[in-house]
Amino acid sequence: MMPNKSIERTDGKPALAMFKLQYIAAIIATLVCADALATPRSQCSRDETVVFSCTAGRRIVSVCKLPSSGDAPLILQYRAGRPNGALELVFPQVASPAARNFRYRTEGRSAKGGIANLQFENRGTTYTIFGFKHTSEGRYAGIQITVPSSQPVRLMCRDASIVDNLYDIADHDLSPLSSDEMVE
Repeated sequence: MMPNKSIERTDGKPALAMFKLQYIAAIIATLVCADALATPRSQCSRDETVVFSCTAGRRIVSVCKLPSSGDAPLILQYRAGRPNGALELVFPQVASPAARNFRYRTEGRSAKGGIANLQFENRGTTYTIFGFKHTSEGRYAGIQITVPSSQPVRLMCRDASIVDNLYDIADHDLSPLSSDEMVE
């Protein structure tokens, strides 16, 4: 059996070099773990663009922009499901131009921010995805689900999980929401 040949100074304490190496390794491990925990997940595939995604309750809800080329119309798809990837709602089921299925509106709250809404209807239920950003007031986002003859249910996103790129679809020809329909 080989004797333990640890690096020691004459006073018997671990060498400063070994201590520094262990310290650096601990910092790297902490950063890697923190990055993995902070990285928001989405229901979008790698070749899609995340327009919106967050964790709301026990679900990950995402709006994914499907790849297109040239002057092809914007194609969006809403997906909601458990973090393990089991989807519970996909809308539309078959990818089609967003102008057929989604309505959109943004409103500025000052030069420092505003709110964006993306809305669709599925089997009589209205889903409104909303995202608020303001440099001094912070941000929040969520999904409001409205079933006819019921009070709307609002699912708020966990702040650290929010990916809100709703403003990136402003230049596409989606039917507008009225100001009365906006969710804040």
